[in-house]
Amino acid sequence: MPPNWAEALQRRCVPAAAAQTKAAEAASAIEWAHKASLARCKPVYATSHSKGMITQLQAQLALLDAPNEEMRLELKGQMAPEDELLDKLRDEVVRRKAELSEKREEGEGDEGGAVERQRAANLAARKEREAEISEVKDGIESIKDQIRGVKSGEKQQEAMATLKRSIAEEAESLRKQVEGMRERKAKDRKSVV
Repeated sequence: MPPNWAEALQRRCVPAAAAQTKAAEAASAIEWAHKASLARCKPVYATSHSKGMITQLQAQLALLDAPNEEMRLELKGQMAPEDELLDKLRDEVVRRKAELSEKREEGEGDEGGAVERQRAANLAARKEREAEISEVKDGIESIKDQIRGVKSGEKQQEAMATLKRSIAEEAESLRKQVEGMRERKAKDRKSVV
């Protein structure tokens, strides 16, 4: 007998079922063969009688019955949450909804004022940005004018004056940074001592 006797038994049943003329018998034989292929029996020794193997197979098939309504209800009961937990969850949902509605009611009275304050702040910030943009545009036009003047040779003195002014501003900025660093260094030395 082959090592996988369930497979061999399936091979014997399926061709016989195909030869049957009644559809119910053929379907039953195919289902039985399918269950036989799924059965996991203990190893059977070559000395065992074939009737013993059939008995073992039938016992395994009895365990492999298709799920029925009782099993479905049992599984549904195991998966359903407990009523106590559902009640707690519902209470928490009601509590949080109440908190949200209170916050909304509190916010509605102040919401109009908050919007107006934000609108005024946005308008002020917009005016500041427009002024900055205007200054930058004026600076760009001034530099373009100086570049044209230097290229033509007419405004070289003005360009030199602008260059000297920017160098002086940069030097002043660097001097302030150095002084700040010295002050921090002196302060750090005092705090360490």
